[in-house]
Order: sequence, then structure tokens, then C-alpha cells
Amino acid sequence: MKVRGFRVELGEVEVVLGSHPLVGRAVVVQGGVPGGGLVGYVVPVVGEELVASEVRGWLRGRLPGFMVPSVVMVLDEVPLTRNGKVDRGALPVAVVAGSGDSRGPRSWREEVLCEVFAEVLGVARVGVDDGFFELGGHSLLATRLVSRVRSVLGVELEIRALFEASTPAGLAQRLDGPDPARTAWEVLLPLREKGDRPALFCVHPGGGLSWCYSGLIRQLDPGQPVFGLQARGIARPQPLPASVEEMARDYLQHMRTVQPDGPYRLLGWSVGGNIAHAIATLAQDQGLDVDFLAILDAYPGGEEQEEYLPDQQEVLAGLLEFIGVDRGRLGGGPLRLDAVMEVFREEGSALASLGEEQITALRDVLVNNSRIRNAYVPDTFHGEVLFFASTEGAEAAEHAPQEWDPYVKGGIHVHEIACEHRFMAAPDALSRIGAIIDEQLNALTGATGATATTGATATTEAMATTTEATEAARTAEAVEAPENREGETS
Repeated sequence: MKVRGFRVELGEVEVVLGSHPLVGRAVVVQGGVPGGGLVGYVVPVVGEELVASEVRGWLRGRLPGFMVPSVVMVLDEVPLTRNGKVDRGALPVAVVAGSGDSRGPRSWREEVLCEVFAEVLGVARVGVDDGFFELGGHSLLATRLVSRVRSVLGVELEIRALFEASTPAGLAQRLDGPDPARTAWEVLLPLREKGDRPALFCVHPGGGLSWCYSGLIRQLDPGQPVFGLQARGIARPQPLPASVEEMARDYLQHMRTVQPDGPYRLLGWSVGGNIAHAIATLAQDQGLDVDFLAILDAYPGGEEQEEYLPDQQEVLAGLLEFIGVDRGRLGGGPLRLDAVMEVFREEGSALASLGEEQITALRDVLVNNSRIRNAYVPDTFHGEVLFFASTEGAEAAEHAPQEWDPYVKGGIHVHEIACEHRFMAAPDALSRIGAIIDEQLNALTGATGATATTGATATTEAMATTTEATEAARTAEAVEAPENREGETS
């Protein structure tokens, strides 16, 4: 049989694997891992313990790379047939995973690269320091990976780069320079910088971070640039905005550094929906064209409410929700910072890089965003609005998209998403939202070209093309989530 084009005798690999001083028995099979690689099964010598990653490291010094099993699995015993032969059909399914001691991602880009590596390799999770080829990748899969990275991140990447830097951390450093986390907290977050269309600007939810929108870029055309807008006060201590209007002016200035003129395309979830609407009306007041506005389950404020100060418990719970994890996963007691950070690491989230100082900053941002949103009375947007309404949870019945009617002149097109408000950016919900947005933006591009300038008229025509996507979203499987929107940071 052949592995990566080389002829391999399984018996030869078994002999070497079986010669490990702590291995009592070894079996090697082909298949069940990316690229048709090898899987080694070992039973330790009685009274000894084996660490699979250490066994693979030991093999790398004794076998050519193509002969080293992609996975080594430690068994209590090898399953046998009645005749005493190895029952290969009863061997457990191989699971390729990164090394247990690999660091978690430090930035949104490292997080996305880990996810793309796992997607191409067909594994559950890849750590930031895990090597593509050590996990079973080969030249054909390398070509696929490079193509996928280009598509998702919109960056130019040669296949040579993967051979020179075969880990997510290494590739992120090549793309971002020596400090891949440098842009993680800044106001303008480049999720996908390159493309031939007007950029889509995604405004942060209540907690101030826009990392949650990185999952959206997989759903959008590779030619669609995407930028996040994040709250001030997270990257470094500085005064927080005193009003939504002040925040809108600041964000519009940042948008114009990327794209000096319209048409502008905006999206926002929760508080971000209110801010996106404010930016859109401000841009129109300045004579700029806005041809796309999407609001994800946000509703007008205008009501003064008593200011509250969430404690660390609320912030930690909100951060768990931000990545789609129910706090019940950690039991019913108080949340501990170290336990929450461990969940972030287990989930491969770049939030694992947060420190106590940044958590305090997120709390302050959350309080400020809630205060200025409640005090803000929206202006009127002249154009169509694409509205995504959550339908699950106790809070869903308290609001209706029609609350925006006084502030939108052009029509509101509602798409129901079967999840709670706080999980609108969870993978399942975001994949359905992204499909509809992609349909909308493709229609805009088709109607007006990559540099569309016809504004609300083009938007109206494009909205009509999303009927099928809307029906699909309304009948899609619900995202299961517990009920509670209180203290949200996402």
C-alpha cells in the first residue's frame, strides 16, 4: 500500500512501534484519517503508562515522516476474533487532535486559522502550535488549505508559506507580523481586508468586541471585504463615548479610512444594531450613500433606565455566551476566572488571552454601551433594513421589529432566527444569517456592480431575491440555548 505516494509495509511500522520500551503490543492500520494516513494502536506494558504524543515523537526519530502514524491511540487491549487474530473492524475510530499542551489562539486570526486547519484535516480541533503535516496533512491537502485560507481571510498566501510555517501561529505571524494579537483590541478589526466590493462593517454588540463576526466571513463571497468595529477603552485606557452619536461619528471616521466614499454597508447585533443604524443615518446626513443595513435583534432605546454595574460574574457569564457556551457547563456555583479561561482554551477561543485588566475594561464598556443606548433616540434611515429577529427565550415576546417603523423609511424585511438573542452569533444561527446576507450582497453587486452607488433603490430590488433564503431560515433547526439575556456582554 502507499501513503503520500510512498510504498509502506504495515508490518515494518508495527515492528518499530512495538519496539518502544513501554509498548507491549502494537497494531498499525491505514485509513480513517486525512490523506489515508496510518493509525497506530498500542497496549502498554503491564504496570506502565503511555502518552500517545510521546510515542509519536519517539517514532519520528526512527521512521521516515510518511511512515509515522498520523494518530497513535492507547488501548487497554487489542480486540481479537474467535481465532485469536486482530479484529481490525472492532478497533476504535481514530480521532486526530492537536497536542494537549498546545497554546490557545491569542487573536481572532489565529482562532480562524485553527478552525480552517481543523476543517481541511477533518478533525475536531487544532491547537495554535500544532503542525499541519504532523496531523496528517500532505501536499494535496496543503493546496486545499491554502485555497481555503485565501477564501476565508481574503489574503494572498503561497503554498510555500505553509511549508515554512506549518502551524496556525506561524501563518498568523506571517500574515500579521511579529505580534499577531496587535489588532485584536483596536477599533478597526480587519476580518477580511481584500476584495472588489464595498466593505461590510460589522458593529460590536454590548461587550464591545467584534470577534464574533469572524464566523460570518465563511458565508460571504470571497470578494467581500469585512471589517469589525470595536469599542474604545479595550485596547488601552481612554475616555468612553458619552453618546451613541459620538460613537457613530468616531466609527464613521474609521470606516472612511478604509473606504472614503459610499456605498456603505453596515451590520450590527444587539447594541451594535442601534449603533449601525446611527452610523447609517449620520452618513446619509453627510450626503454619503448607504445601500445595506442589517440589524440583528436590536430595538430602539430612548428610555432612561437606572444605571447598573455588573460584577465579574455577569461579565464572565456573558463572555461564555459570546462563544455560545452555557454557564451551566461549569455547574451551578459561582464562576471562577480560571475555570472560564479553561473553557475558552478547550473551545479554541482567542478570549483565552484575556487578562483581568481587559475583563474590567469589558465590564466598563458594557455599562457605558447600555447607558448611552438607552438614552439614544434614533434618527430616520432612508432605505431598506434587513432585520433578523430571535424567536426563542422569554425575552423574544417583549419586542417586535415594527418598533423600528418610525425610524425607517423604506421598509423592514424580517427574517426569523430560531434562537435566543444572546446566541445570534453562534455558529448555527450565524450560518443561516450569513446565507441570507450573502444572497443580499450578491444581488446588490449583480444589480449595481462591485462599486454600487444606487442606494435604497438597488436595495429594494435586491431584497426581493432573498425570499427563498428567508423561508429556509425560518424552517431551519433551532439553536438550543437556555433562557437569559441578562448581563449579556455579547
